[in-house]
Amino acid sequence: MDCGPDLKSFRRLNAMHLLMIGTPYELVVRNSRVSERTVRLWVSRFNEYGIDGVIHR
Repeated sequence: MDCGPDLKSFRRLNAMHLLMIGTPYELVVRNSRVSERTVRLWVSRFNEYGIDGVIHR
């Protein structure tokens, strides 16, 4: 069984990590290579469900 996150999950978790350490939101959006709306969705899911909310299913 592979216990490491896939690429999509890694990008989402990395974005959450960057935000938590104080990286400016605009830089996180650019680094994640997704729209601002998508990062906001990830943040919303993370706030509601924790890590399980951003793991790609």
